[in-house]
Amino acid sequence: MARYGPEVVDCDYSAASVIRSVDESLARLGVNHVDFIQVHDIEFGDIKQIVTETIPALRGIQASGKVRFVGITCLPVRLFPLVMDRVEVDQIQSYCHYCLNDTALAGILPYLIDKGVGIFNSAPLAMRLLSAQGPPAWHPAPAALKAKCAEAAALCAARGTDLSQLALQFAVSCEDIPTTIVGTADPQRILRNIREIEQPIDHELLDDVLAILRPVHDITWPQGRTENN
Repeated sequence: MARYGPEVVDCDYSAASVIRSVDESLARLGVNHVDFIQVHDIEFGDIKQIVTETIPALRGIQASGKVRFVGITCLPVRLFPLVMDRVEVDQIQSYCHYCLNDTALAGILPYLIDKGVGIFNSAPLAMRLLSAQGPPAWHPAPAALKAKCAEAAALCAARGTDLSQLALQFAVSCEDIPTTIVGTADPQRILRNIREIEQPIDHELLDDVLAILRPVHDITWPQGRTENN
């Protein structure tokens, strides 16, 4: 909720918008409550408003029984403690920051664990950077990062495997991150993911891929408001 399009102007983190959005979502889903509600992409909003208005509005909705847990999501990892030092949340969702090319989320795991929040890691393939197909044209990663990921994909192909398999295995291997989210609309892809996770990881290949990606490790891209990056 709160982000309704690709630009900052498409976002509305006001209490009125939050309340309306939850009711609309429940109506569309045909349910009277949901387990999780998340303030999406908080880097597109005014952090002060999110702390003093958005999350308190969600707490009111939570008290009404419409949601069980309140969370926040964002790309810049530094925003999680910035918000959580000022207001409590139940859950966070980070993306593109615990994967082969970027493990910035690991730096705040002790903080998150101490806070007792649920931790979701999504986009373990870094929005297809870590795949044989490569990223979509709109992907905001810098050229150097795309090039190194393509090099890693070529190495995996030469060894008879797919970089996406190694990336998924790497992401789910972190015991401090209980939930990893992989987006797909293909049921067969889900079954394939399960099979790949259950296979033993090729540590020699992993070391070689990490060596390729080392020069671009933790390189990310700006998103949202300038002051939030």
